[in-house]
Amino acid sequence: MNNKPNYSKGRTRYELVNLMHITGVLTPRTYTLFDRPLITVKANIGKLKSEGVVEKSSNKEIFENINMSTYSKNRQEIFDEVIPQENLDFFSEYGIKDIKRAKYSKGDSQIDSIRVISVSEIVALMYTAGFNTLPDQKGNFYNESVGNATTYYQAREIKSRQRTESVVNSNTSGEVAVHATRSAGLMLSSGGNYMLYHLGKSLRTWYLTGEYKLVDYATQMLTKYQPQINSDINSAILVAYSNKTFYEIVEPSKKTANQFGALSDIYSHIYTLPFGTYARDMLKLMQYKDWSDRLMKYLMDEPRQDTSRESVVCDYVDDGVYTLVFCVPDIKRLIAFRRAAIHYGTQSKFKIYCFDFQKELVEQTLGQYAVILSMDFYDMFSDFLRELQNDESVENYIEG
Repeated sequence: MNNKPNYSKGRTRYELVNLMHITGVLTPRTYTLFDRPLITVKANIGKLKSEGVVEKSSNKEIFENINMSTYSKNRQEIFDEVIPQENLDFFSEYGIKDIKRAKYSKGDSQIDSIRVISVSEIVALMYTAGFNTLPDQKGNFYNESVGNATTYYQAREIKSRQRTESVVNSNTSGEVAVHATRSAGLMLSSGGNYMLYHLGKSLRTWYLTGEYKLVDYATQMLTKYQPQINSDINSAILVAYSNKTFYEIVEPSKKTANQFGALSDIYSHIYTLPFGTYARDMLKLMQYKDWSDRLMKYLMDEPRQDTSRESVVCDYVDDGVYTLVFCVPDIKRLIAFRRAAIHYGTQSKFKIYCFDFQKELVEQTLGQYAVILSMDFYDMFSDFLRELQNDESVENYIEG
């Protein structure tokens, strides 16, 4: 009787181990992201631990990581046969160091542990949202043959050749500026290109130079190495564990008043998503061309109006009532809409639509200033996603 564990492609055990070669670690928060029952994911994590493939660790957070004490043996007996070579190479270059940083950083250096966990959670989020995230799923960022409609690159994949590129300032300060960024990575899609940031539990301080340098560098590299795709990067996505962190952006305290400014100056649109299945499924929608306009039309039964001449940032104006559809979660527009609502002071003249998972944030920031109408996200999700997938107007990201 053969009791050897089955790591065949398509099995949960294989998917977890393959992904962990890229993330290094996995937190319990990511378990709900997989398209499998939570009990199945937990059971397979348990099996991997009992087999000595992964181990439970903790520092600032509790997480699972590939067990390095048995890795050589497991690679020889299991991984070399089933894990794509590109993913094995990635783990050798980054994963081993990430595990050490996550487990052993102490004191002030614990920020390294938090960074590793944040990056790993975004990788898991993008992977489960259907993006080409693992090295074997996509080409190198500097390869002209890359042609995926939904691709995610970690920031370090983008910066890996930064020091050898003449388009970046050759002086030391210029190089450091590109590396001094809080970005987790870059999403490329028909729906737009977005820099992703994981805020975790609290608002961070961003520095204009570092974030701008990364956007500028990534734009130049896309233009140079992937001229067949749109190279504009004018939007960002912020992920956080709770709406409390987004509230700090809308209504900052004295301590956090200047922490959002740098990102706001760089990006025309900044979208906010709470980490979890809502973020995963919103990302599934955001990969499609014109997703925001089409979502508004789907929800409101009419196209978004041209409100560029209005004194209030909004999406619709009807009989003197200004309406913002925050179902398209652009927090810059929410802040501007709120500012106008406070200024006018007439609640009935301002209306805001949001999804159920956004309601807490909207009520906290606009409860006394606007009429709030919320709707269940999953009442529309499957039908709208199917419409996006089936609509012939959704063009491939790469022509041809």
